[in-house]
Amino acid sequence: MTGQPAPAALLQNATEFYRFIHCDPGRTSSRIVLVQKGTNGIEMTACAVSLHGHYGGDKAVCDEHARKLADAEWRTIQEKAAALDLWNYTPEKKTGLDGSDWLIEAGKDGQAKSLAEWSPAPGNYRALCLCLWRLSGMDMGVYKADEK
Repeated sequence: MTGQPAPAALLQNATEFYRFIHCDPGRTSSRIVLVQKGTNGIEMTACAVSLHGHYGGDKAVCDEHARKLADAEWRTIQEKAAALDLWNYTPEKKTGLDGSDWLIEAGKDGQAKSLAEWSPAPGNYRALCLCLWRLSGMDMGVYKADEK
């Protein structure tokens, strides 16, 4: 999933999309989950990269896969986005030295929105991110048991 397209470019090929990007500098890892609904159905592409140990000589670990989503999975994503009130949501403005960045990008009806939170607290923003992450099938590490 290198060379991620800009939200405007995604809107040209999808009627609706959600992209979750998780960047954890402390673990030197990142994850990207892109779900888009287009003429070929609902497609999800996920990629995880870990550089943990890379600077000590280990190889970078990369996992990438794609699959079609079921209608029920798509509805779950839409329900989480609606609960967040994504199009009207304003992210919490906090930062710190230890934590991770959680970014959501979405597009629908010709509009795109990008939101970022640093280590979001339990709530609807985190729930949407965790939903996308869980559907991706990628390792969730310490977040595996989190619901919100």
